Amino acid sequence: MPFDIGIGILLGLWLGPEHSVLMHAAIGALLVVLPDLDVVLFYFLRWTKIFNLHKRLRDHRELFHYPLIYITLGSLLLWAISPSLVALFIAASLAQFLHDSFGIGWGIPWLYPFSKKYFKFLYQYDLHRAKQPQKLVWIWTKAKQNELSDKYGDKEWHKHTFQITEYAMWWHVSEIVVFVAAVLILLTQL
Repeated sequence: MPFDIGIGILLGLWLGPEHSVLMHAAIGALLVVLPDLDVVLFYFLRWTKIFNLHKRLRDHRELFHYPLIYITLGSLLLWAISPSLVALFIAASLAQFLHDSFGIGWGIPWLYPFSKKYFKFLYQYDLHRAKQPQKLVWIWTKAKQNELSDKYGDKEWHKHTFQITEYAMWWHVSEIVVFVAAVLILLTQL
């Protein structure tokens, strides 16, 4: 999350509409984390068990993390409301989806609805921890992803995400560095 917010601040400063510098940064930060707001709905459905929808959802990324659909519909909506936000929205969304494809998660369905396969690039933390070989590109079906996640995944990932471990220290350090750099750049622009 710090990485996402940092990237959002930088994108907002670079592509933000004609508002104040602080508004540019805030809009960028909001747009880059917008796809992850589905986590609130995900946990709400799991907590309330409304219509048993919680049984269909294994991961919060099953709601808004469909880049082709999300970016297309979001761009069309923003074009009607505020065309000056479209470029920032596209860049922020791509940054979020790329981060989810390189980060500690299990990837996302980049080509949905044309393909239901999930894509993950480079390092796969859970499989590395389980001493499984690494690849440049992981491609799997949702069923295979669920099987691997059940076998090797960290069921308490939300508790361990920000712990610095011997396997993911570089990842966490880079997240903090990007966030701090973005805040410092923002402060120089005020």
